Amino acid sequence: MPSHTPASALVKLYFVLRGAPWNFTRWQEITNVHHGLDPEKDEHLPPRLTRQEVTSILSYFNQYDALGTEDAKIKFASKAKKKGKDSVPGRGFWTTWVNKRYNTEWKINGRIAKIFSSLGIHPEQITAETGESTPPSSASYLPIALDIIGREIFGPEALDSHQRLLMRLREPALILAQRAWVLETRSLIPRRIKVEKMKEKAETLLSELDKGNVTVQGINQAIRAVANFEKAIAALLTEDHAATLDAFKALLEHFIPENSPKSKSGAKRVPKTSSKRKVTTESLCKLATPEEVSQLLEMYDQFFGPESASNEELDAEEHQFVLFGEPVEGADPGVEIEAKMSASALATNLGFQNGMPFLFNTKRLTSGGTAWSQQFEDACNLKPDALEPFSLQWHQLAGVHAALRKIFSKTANPHQCTGILFADDVGLGKTIQASTIMASLSELSVLKERGLAVPPIARDYPFLKDSSEIPNLPHLVIVPGTLLRQWEHELQCFFKSKSVDILIYGTGLAEHEEFWKPDGVYHSSNHPQSHRIILASQSSLQQDFSHLSTSQRGPRDLPWDHPQPVPAYQERLPNTLFAQKYLSVVFDEAQGVRNPGARHSSALRILEDASVRIVLTATPLQTSTKDISSMGRLTGIPHFFTYQAYCDQVSDNATLRRAKIERDGDPSSFTCDEDPVKIAQIEISKRLQNLFQNRVIRREAGSLDPDGKKLISLPTLKVIHCVLDLTEREKDILENITIEGLHDASDANSRNITSTSFYIDHRMGVTFAREDPSQPIPVFKTLDEWEKQLGTKIHNLVLVTLHFLKRDDMPLIGFANGCIVYPRAPTTPFFTLDIKILVYQEFPSNMGLVRNIYALHGVNTLSINGHDSYDQRAKTVQKFNENPDFRVLILSKVGATGLNLTRASIIIFLDQPWSAQDERQIIGRAWRQRQRRPVLAIHLLAAETADITLFSLAQGKKDMLDAFLTTDTSQALMHVMTGDVLPNEEDEEDRPLLRLKYERKKQRLSKDPKHVESGETTAPKEPEPSKKSRNSKKAKQVESEQMTET
Repeated sequence: MPSHTPASALVKLYFVLRGAPWNFTRWQEITNVHHGLDPEKDEHLPPRLTRQEVTSILSYFNQYDALGTEDAKIKFASKAKKKGKDSVPGRGFWTTWVNKRYNTEWKINGRIAKIFSSLGIHPEQITAETGESTPPSSASYLPIALDIIGREIFGPEALDSHQRLLMRLREPALILAQRAWVLETRSLIPRRIKVEKMKEKAETLLSELDKGNVTVQGINQAIRAVANFEKAIAALLTEDHAATLDAFKALLEHFIPENSPKSKSGAKRVPKTSSKRKVTTESLCKLATPEEVSQLLEMYDQFFGPESASNEELDAEEHQFVLFGEPVEGADPGVEIEAKMSASALATNLGFQNGMPFLFNTKRLTSGGTAWSQQFEDACNLKPDALEPFSLQWHQLAGVHAALRKIFSKTANPHQCTGILFADDVGLGKTIQASTIMASLSELSVLKERGLAVPPIARDYPFLKDSSEIPNLPHLVIVPGTLLRQWEHELQCFFKSKSVDILIYGTGLAEHEEFWKPDGVYHSSNHPQSHRIILASQSSLQQDFSHLSTSQRGPRDLPWDHPQPVPAYQERLPNTLFAQKYLSVVFDEAQGVRNPGARHSSALRILEDASVRIVLTATPLQTSTKDISSMGRLTGIPHFFTYQAYCDQVSDNATLRRAKIERDGDPSSFTCDEDPVKIAQIEISKRLQNLFQNRVIRREAGSLDPDGKKLISLPTLKVIHCVLDLTEREKDILENITIEGLHDASDANSRNITSTSFYIDHRMGVTFAREDPSQPIPVFKTLDEWEKQLGTKIHNLVLVTLHFLKRDDMPLIGFANGCIVYPRAPTTPFFTLDIKILVYQEFPSNMGLVRNIYALHGVNTLSINGHDSYDQRAKTVQKFNENPDFRVLILSKVGATGLNLTRASIIIFLDQPWSAQDERQIIGRAWRQRQRRPVLAIHLLAAETADITLFSLAQGKKDMLDAFLTTDTSQALMHVMTGDVLPNEEDEEDRPLLRLKYERKKQRLSKDPKHVESGETTAPKEPEPSKKSRNSKKAKQVESEQMTET
């Protein structure tokens, strides 16, 4: 018997509450239909519908409603045919219009699937917990989700005073939920079959290695097989799957040579369990070239290294540009009092002698080494010229003073908010300010415990909440995995050797258990607890949180409420970060956990255990009300945890949307000051800023000190972005790679799981597309060999580099008729060859290839990656700075952290970083204090790839997504990267083209005996393009703008 479809359910909704859901603000945001189905003005009609079609649709609605029984209505709606072929025209118009948008544009099924996961009732979760092989019935579970579905799909207007979905809306909403449930259960068995195949392949390849059949290619294939298994189980993760994955990784590790640089760090960590390696670098070099062995090690780190994957979510929502953290009466926010104080007055009030906390060094190595190294000790005793003065700058003293002034209070107040949000520009020193606050708290704890005199600021503000004592508790610093080593290095630059213990909290539950044992790293420290700093990655925090929490939430919980604990919570708690209370918790790069979900909840949960919260976030804060509210929760401001805050957020979004509609209706009728959007933004900004209780500290590079001087004087930065078209060969290979990986990522999205690891193969293929990624990257001996497998981005990288290396006064590259134009060199006889270039490369396994192609063109290069020790990096930087024969330095993300590379003034991005903050950090290697030249940053972006999505979202240039993502695959990639779930319709005519292409490709390959035998996918080869055509590779200039000028 026919059942309701989404199209008929929406008709039902329209009559149970007249006009619903089109008069609900949240539904309007989702569908982009802001004036209902039948607006007065034609320009307000729903997208892609004419007035005549709307009239026909409303006629169909009335015919539907006039039918006497529910069965009659279902039968009437089920007779719908495609637009233009239906005897009831409005029925065909309506069904076609809804079906084309319900999943692909509105993403309703994907949104509901995520709600199932958040409540712990996703069919995948239930079958995993019960062990049943058949999908569960929805009858027992869907009613649990209805209230949240109503809130997230329709908005607060659809709820009663108890936050329950209105009774009249429950039945139609249940139809939509049922539809999503059916589609999710239908995919269970295919997913399981795929996982079993992935598991078998990994087992087979690892078994071959274990039998002694060791080759570099075999190890490479095993790495990829285990990585693919890990991605496939992301949405199906059970204890059995987790155990299997751990066993695979442990066995694989036997065939990965020890390669990490020997650390001379003074930090303490859980010793690595001695794993009997069955190979060494030397033994593998007998089987393959040194370059191939190096690629193998880099590939392993890219998939499984602790600093490899990022879980930061990309946000595709339109930027609302609600200004936040704006100057107050001419002073930077948060430091209004300090703006009138001198550096000496600030230091005196803080109790700092020589302008630094007692625990800090007052000198540092000019080479960039730490104060905990033998090199520093030798310099202090024998080589004083190797040291330079080290002190806090005025704005850093002001930031610390302002933070302590807000954290402490003059009177006892148990409800005092003790959180602070630092949102300074990159380069102003958020890290050193957070570290200084930790040092100050540690000193105060000891001084008060011993009854000694405290600094003036502590006398003026003696209370921490309701106590005049400072608890003897450790500090916890939570950072992205890619910044762990940078923080470890900088803490050892700031703090005197052995003045504190820096304790590294590694990855994996087994290592966490070792860390907390009575004889483990933490309890073995001889320092007072207040002088212990635990340094942990955000992923390690997430591991502990997942170990303690289910994915289930209460049916009326707000999106940021904590999920329910696991039954074994009390038993597991002692071996996690959550068992400990902290004097302070520093949360770096907090913008990465801004979206409600498990990662946001884990951050909120650990911050609850802190006496003091220090939240560091990227700038600018000109974002959405949702993001600003998230920062308010992380800072600990009570208002942002309330239901009223949720309603305000929805109301603000509606206000901004109405203002935009008003302005766009007749833009010429408004002056700048009368712009309704600007007025709304200002009003919302003021209200939010007041709610933050002056707990935001934000300075820009151009902010002024008390003498009227800029905090940092930087030269001009010019940023150029150009989009390159890949060859047909590259496109075909990327199509196969991309489609293969998208569905795992989409399935993970439905479970609210995000990781950059899903896109590694695609992003690497954008730089150098290979038909068989398990094969070693070739070493090219001649340019003719390179021409046959040429990678467009690397080819253009070298040409751009050669242009700027000719002489220092070379004009900028230009663009005409879609091609890069290289202007002629000036004809003046005298010129210099002093300019040096940084090349950013996200994936170190491609680094050897890039250096190879540079060498074929006669360019000497240096490189730094994550395997290099700090000593090696220092030597490389010194060589780059001093040797005129080396003018190009290639950096990876991990290798680039913490380096001062002002000797270079051009930065070329071969790969696009995952986030805008990563991009700013990389540019900040050269565009920083002591830079004397104007800085030029060039982004090489490949059309129809992740490059466009990453760049567009980072820069807020949404128009690029439409301009340079035109294929089904590239658009699907963009949607999945931003957290969407791919549609999964049962009817082939409604199924997305991407899925059809994927299934037809599998059918075609299954008939290919060669493919079946090898298990590998190959792309069709194309005739080799001519050298001339390659040299005139099409490119488009997207943007060329002045970012900052002195």
